[in-house]
Amino acid sequence: MSFDAIYNITGSAMTAQTIRLNIIASNLANANVAASSAEETYKTRSPIFATFYSVDKKRLRKESGFNGAGVEIVDIVETGEAERRYMPNHPLADHQGYVFYSNVNVIDQMTDMKSTSSSFAVNIAVFNAT
Repeated sequence: MSFDAIYNITGSAMTAQTIRLNIIASNLANANVAASSAEETYKTRSPIFATFYSVDKKRLRKESGFNGAGVEIVDIVETGEAERRYMPNHPLADHQGYVFYSNVNVIDQMTDMKSTSSSFAVNIAVFNAT
């Protein structure tokens, strides 16, 4: 495997983790945000990762055919349901007196942020070792 392939692999991983960190920041920024309906409520967003492989056909006979791989984010999905609270005096309450809050779990997001930071650091270490 060439150095370029290693740089591409670690680069794709760091890019994916950067996007993941941005999603986490967005989730945290919208924790405990109220809305007047379930449709308008911010829902936790999560990235979907996928592996991709890059095969250089010119080198296929010389090597095993594997020229690198990487990771990419193929989708960002909304998960969960809005939390409904009975608060009839709230300015955003619907006609039944309910206010809808985002379903962001701050502890889960902080755990994901730590995992993301660790993954990013590991890729920097691989990049520097190369």
